[in-house]
Amino acid sequence: MSVVVSACPQRPEDTVVSVPAATTEDVGTAAEAARAGQRGWAAAPPAGRSAALHAAGEKETWW
Repeated sequence: MSVVVSACPQRPEDTVVSVPAATTEDVGTAAEAARAGQRGWAAAPPAGRSAALHAAGEKETWW
């Protein structure tokens, strides 16, 4: 299994996050989910979209 590692730009020896790399199937699943949710996301008021993004940012692990 491949792993994607993100290093701290100021201290490259420090790992910020290490996550499994996506497979072709993962990408397809994500694209389908994005397509399915796009219309509802576009119809949501800006305040609702903002609240959703802030809530996602508050979670320690969202992936």
